[in-house]
Amino acid sequence: MTTSSAPDPAPVPIRVLLPGDQEVVARLWSRRQVPDGWRYEVGLLAYRNGPNVMNCM
Repeated sequence: MTTSSAPDPAPVPIRVLLPGDQEVVARLWSRRQVPDGWRYEVGLLAYRNGPNVMNCM
């Protein structure tokens, strides 16, 4: 087994358009090509606005 001392790559900031034309900045952690296109791992900030409501920020 080999180990690498290279640091993990930093996530790339991207803009995401949410329903209602709200635009937020997210982080692109990784992407990979699959037979039907691309898959992206994206991180979005989130917060709770109430006991049963989850909002993206």
